Amino acid sequence: MTNVTWWSRVIAGFIAATGFFFCGWRLTQVLGLKLTYMSNSRGLVVQLSAVVAVLVVMRVNLPASCVHAFVGSSVGVGIADNRKVSDP
Repeated sequence: MTNVTWWSRVIAGFIAATGFFFCGWRLTQVLGLKLTYMSNSRGLVVQLSAVVAVLVVMRVNLPASCVHAFVGSSVGVGIADNRKVSDP
């Protein structure tokens, strides 16, 4: 396992936060409007499941980003909603 210094983690976190600050609204619009309908309650579920996914991925030491978790949780909410509508 590679030993990463604390300052390189701070720089990487700052760069990731800056990227999401400037381009995150575009990602949220595409996922919230074009992929599936996003209400307040669905947005809360997406955010909570993204946080849980990031925590699990960090614990297992898999390479994934917060965007991966956010997109996956948005797709999961869309699939769960479509499944509920299509069941008799």
